[in-house]
Amino acid sequence: MRVALGLLLTTATILLVGTFAAGAAGRDTSASTTLTVSAQANIFGAGRSSPPAPAGRGPGKSPVLFALRRGATELRFSGGNGRATCCTALVPPPYSGPAGGSQLPGGTKISAFGGLSGVELLDKQMFLVGAFLGPGAPNGSGPPTETMTREPALAQIFYVGAGPVSVDVPAGATRLFLGFADGFGFHGPAGHYDDNAGSVSITVSTRGGSGTTPAGSLAMSLFKHKLHAAAKNAASCTVLSGASTVECTVRNRAAITLCNRDAYPHRPFSLSRFNLFGGPANPVVLRPGTCLKRTLVNPTKKPLVVRIYDELHSQERLTLIVMPARTA
Repeated sequence: MRVALGLLLTTATILLVGTFAAGAAGRDTSASTTLTVSAQANIFGAGRSSPPAPAGRGPGKSPVLFALRRGATELRFSGGNGRATCCTALVPPPYSGPAGGSQLPGGTKISAFGGLSGVELLDKQMFLVGAFLGPGAPNGSGPPTETMTREPALAQIFYVGAGPVSVDVPAGATRLFLGFADGFGFHGPAGHYDDNAGSVSITVSTRGGSGTTPAGSLAMSLFKHKLHAAAKNAASCTVLSGASTVECTVRNRAAITLCNRDAYPHRPFSLSRFNLFGGPANPVVLRPGTCLKRTLVNPTKKPLVVRIYDELHSQERLTLIVMPARTA
């Protein structure tokens, strides 16, 4: 464990040094984020408090939410990998990557539901899809089914696959949701997520826009090795739910609260020059049900990158861009 921890600390130091050497001179208009999507992520749960399953056999999980930065005009998806299956009861289960595959005969033809369009592709199942929404929940009959569109309307489910592919952001969109479309035999109403397994990842690059809005305070929680941001921080974070790696932008002297919702402890630490805490010499133990509170400072004249890692759970990484005082 100590050897692994030493390696993690060394790696974190290299990452931070590389970031500071680059100067963090400003937010790139084509900044990228890698998202992990469970095979049980139900795209028809986009914008809802819980995913639906009109066909029964399990609603699965909520789709992964990606908060769009203001003025974003295009998203580029690339680097898809991982494996997902529709049917763990089959021997062997038919796995495929984010591009999907012929896991069962007959392609995919899932009906529209709850204001979202349907999903139709004649030769594949279990492919990664997305849907753009504004700030409200979808409603009405939904837009027409046009799965391969590269200019989707709001609430129109579109094919993402493994990329590379670029998609225009529709007017009024503030959120992107990623997930899968499933149903009985991949035809008819959505459902049957209970026997799905695996996960895929995809890198999302944003073009256009002025960057995220710096938050004056940031509330985060840890649950099952995933970082979750409070809804009020939607404009400051690239990912709000169900991701091990999250990036948020905050003001100088922003109050950060990180709460542990797990049944086991976490040990967060930062190697930031101006926001150092935790580590083997002075560990911070975040016990179940407790919160860590810190005020982040940036005495420089450029945006400062602060990365928060965990000694016990190396996949957890919270990246905070702290804006300088003159622009806070």
